[in-house]
Amino acid sequence: MSEFAATMTHISQLTTKVNDNLTKLFDNSNAAAAKLPGFIAQKIVDLLKKLQEVVAKMWEEVKQFIEEPGNWGDLSDASKAWTEKVQSPVSAEAGRFTETYSKVDDYWQGRAAEAYKKVIKPEAPQSAATEQYADTAKEISSALNTCKLAIIGFWLAVGIAYSALIYTLIKCCVAAATGVGTLPALGTALGAIGVFLGAVAAAAWAAVQWMGEASNTFRTENSGNNKWPGGKWPPAGLLTE
Repeated sequence: MSEFAATMTHISQLTTKVNDNLTKLFDNSNAAAAKLPGFIAQKIVDLLKKLQEVVAKMWEEVKQFIEEPGNWGDLSDASKAWTEKVQSPVSAEAGRFTETYSKVDDYWQGRAAEAYKKVIKPEAPQSAATEQYADTAKEISSALNTCKLAIIGFWLAVGIAYSALIYTLIKCCVAAATGVGTLPALGTALGAIGVFLGAVAAAAWAAVQWMGEASNTFRTENSGNNKWPGGKWPPAGLLTE
């Protein structure tokens, strides 16, 4: 099982634990309400209705993330492929552009030879354009890694928020079973869910910012032609005086 799949399995298990504890909290609260005076029981019922609404809202918001969790494993593979299969070989090729690349000094003389030298010098158009491709591949690889880290960071934050919520709900279940502590327990549970939703929203906002940076990189590199003469790939023919 991949690290991503293992993480999502863990998230699913935490989701189940939250559901189990919420069910127990409702059961304990209803049992307590049946034994308490009417006016207190009514307050418990009102809080249970409010809690039910908040829980429904919580699962609706979390559902959107669960259905589209992303996959940082695929992003990592794509980043590695860009580095190993594009950026590295192109960078190596760009570094080989020298005046002696084709031994023109040894075997070719005259104006044509001099013109050809200008094409293959390190600062020549073809060399600079090749470096542009290498730089683009490097930036794309970096942007893919940024997306990967954004997804990892989001699900780590969700996992921590889940754990905190479960811990609080367990305490609320115990308190609700006492009868006397039912009302405070429900109030605490409502607050804990609010904190959980806030944590998820904050994690999502942070992930969006990271993804925005990656998106800007993709757009920049897609139109990046700063090293190309005239903003275009240099002509295939020789440069003349």
